[in-house]
Amino acid sequence: MLHVLLIAIDRYIAIMFPLRYISIITPNTITTLTISTWALALFCGLLPTFGWRKPAEDLEYCNADQVVPFSYYAFFFLVSFLIPLGMTLGFYWKIIVIARSQVRRIGEMRIFVTRRRVIRDGDDTPVGDSPRNLELDINPEMNSSDNRNSSVAIVKAVKTAAIVSGVFVICWLPSFAFRFVMEYLNYNSDETIRAPLFEAFTNFLAFANSAANPIVYSFRYRDFRGILKKIFK
Repeated sequence: MLHVLLIAIDRYIAIMFPLRYISIITPNTITTLTISTWALALFCGLLPTFGWRKPAEDLEYCNADQVVPFSYYAFFFLVSFLIPLGMTLGFYWKIIVIARSQVRRIGEMRIFVTRRRVIRDGDDTPVGDSPRNLELDINPEMNSSDNRNSSVAIVKAVKTAAIVSGVFVICWLPSFAFRFVMEYLNYNSDETIRAPLFEAFTNFLAFANSAANPIVYSFRYRDFRGILKKIFK
């Protein structure tokens, strides 16, 4: 979940600060964020080992909820899933707002430039009917096709990152929610409640996420499909 959050932050910086992106997202920055992410995950996962647990003796079998209190599960669910998920959704919402604003500004700029060209050339043809309104002549070396292709590439990258994040949430949310609900029920029950088949299904769905990303990228990018074909060959 923290990795998905970092992807959202990366896309946000790329959209919000495109000219400064290379100077912000450096190899050192990536290394620092990756190490910090794994350190935080490791710290949260080892808290029961450090003492946040309940005593248990004469265990017939080893299960986490026999030694881990519900308060830890609540903390873990909040820190490792809900907060990062909320931040991820917030970043993508901001990206959508910014992208829509940029598309609208580009459209207004194209209309403005077209009108200037019509006036400059002395063309009396209405702007809406002029073939020049299909061109973006702000930079002589960059035509409307270049701008359109660039915009499409950016939007496609953002959509792909959003799809990857969405698939991750779909795959992992049932597992997190199931564990949280089961721990809550067992915390308030004298008997241990089990649902092994549903637990196995949620675990399978969560781990299947590891195979989902290559599929997503294959559908979204032709180059990635070519690379996968070479690998399988």
